[in-house]
Amino acid sequence: DANAVLGEPGGHWHDYGKSARDGRKVGHATLRADAPSALADALERMRQLVSKAKNEGLDPAQALEAASSPREIEAAEVYAQYQRRLGAFNAVDFDDLIRLPLLEGDGGAAEAWPERIRYLLVDEYQDTNRAQYRLLKALAGPRGAFTAVGDDDQSIYAWRGAEPENLRELSRDYPALKVVKLEQNY
Repeated sequence: DANAVLGEPGGHWHDYGKSARDGRKVGHATLRADAPSALADALERMRQLVSKAKNEGLDPAQALEAASSPREIEAAEVYAQYQRRLGAFNAVDFDDLIRLPLLEGDGGAAEAWPERIRYLLVDEYQDTNRAQYRLLKALAGPRGAFTAVGDDDQSIYAWRGAEPENLRELSRDYPALKVVKLEQNY
């Protein structure tokens, strides 16, 4: 039901089959013209769920399998439709740039990139998400020739999926990592 999509019980919704002179069709319902902010909010929440799934490295089928609420199930279905549309136009969105098979073992590219990139510098590492961490690991390869600068006390993008724990995971994934703490401001 449309209210589940919007999360707005008693919102300005009509059944899809009813006429609404001033309405727009959204999902399986019609939104009255006097509720545009509800539509914008619903679309933004849906975009965030799709983006979250992509940043967790999930494809649409995996997102559907991991869904634990009606809204997440609908988001996974929207994600599948969205990916089909992107594919029809041979396009990607920002989140896809990190998920591309190029860096996940497709056609030998995963082995080639670490050889081409001699050294990486990542700033504001505390604001990376899971997909960005996988990208760093793919680009740095097993030799781990990179510098990551970050302060887990200054993470400001958790609302966008940033995981300050990525700083701690570096030590686990790269045991030879040298940590330099800068504990004085200049």
